[in-house]
Amino acid sequence: MAEDKTLASDDTNEASLEVTHEVQVVVNEVFVRFARASGGQRDAEGAIAQVAEVKAALRDGLREHGIPQQPDQWVDATASEIAGGRRLVIDAREELPPALGRPDGGRTSEDVEAEIDRREDT
Repeated sequence: MAEDKTLASDDTNEASLEVTHEVQVVVNEVFVRFARASGGQRDAEGAIAQVAEVKAALRDGLREHGIPQQPDQWVDATASEIAGGRRLVIDAREELPPALGRPDGGRTSEDVEAEIDRREDT
C-alpha cells in the first residue's frame, strides 16, 4: 500500500512558490558544501562528491527546512547533478513569493544565488 505523503506539488500556487524558494536554498547550500569540500578537485569520473552522500545531504537539508517530501526521482537526479559539480536553478520564474516580496519584483533564483555568493564572501 502506498503511503499518503504530502508533496510540494500538492500545495497552492502561493505556498508552492515559497516551497520552491526553500528548495532552491537547500540545493544551493548542499552544492556549496560539497564544492568547498572538494576544493575544486574531481575524481576520475569528474565528480566532486559521491551521489549517495549528496542524496543524504539533500534529504537532511529538506527535512531541516521543513520542506515536504520530494519524489525519489527528483532527489536522485538532483544529487547526481550536484555530485557532478553543477549548480542548479530550480525555478527562475519572476513571480512574487508571499513572504519575500519586494516592490520592484519577486525574489528569484538569481537573488538566491547572489545571497549565497555574499555568504561565501563573509
